[in-house]
Amino acid sequence: MFTLTLLISALLSFQTSTASTAINTKDLLVQQKWQLNKQVFSSHDVTGTDSNTVAGNKNDYIEFRSDGTALISYKGNKDILEYKIVNDNVLSFGIHSYTITQLNNHTLHLYQNEEEPNGDYNREWLELQK
Repeated sequence: MFTLTLLISALLSFQTSTASTAINTKDLLVQQKWQLNKQVFSSHDVTGTDSNTVAGNKNDYIEFRSDGTALISYKGNKDILEYKIVNDNVLSFGIHSYTITQLNNHTLHLYQNEEEPNGDYNREWLELQK
């Protein structure tokens, strides 16, 4: 099952970037504490498609900080990861990137699609709110 735990463990390998980027509106909007409302997973392979929805609880959140780090709390586990916004619509945690599908003062929706050449895929939607 494709879970946020996979994201957290994969993100631990993210190396520090020394590149300087200008602060834009999306950076400022993202730099908040976001509660995880729900996570939706969808995986497809030759055996079929499996979808799963996981509701967040009050202790599941991502807090994006102005120093380029994100404090992630998920199912009792906490970690600090580095992030950056690329091309104004992609939130990148190292080699893992999420498309920002909605962002305003109260809502952050992220989508990830990892597709294989044979048509297999893993997709994840994160719905976060203030």
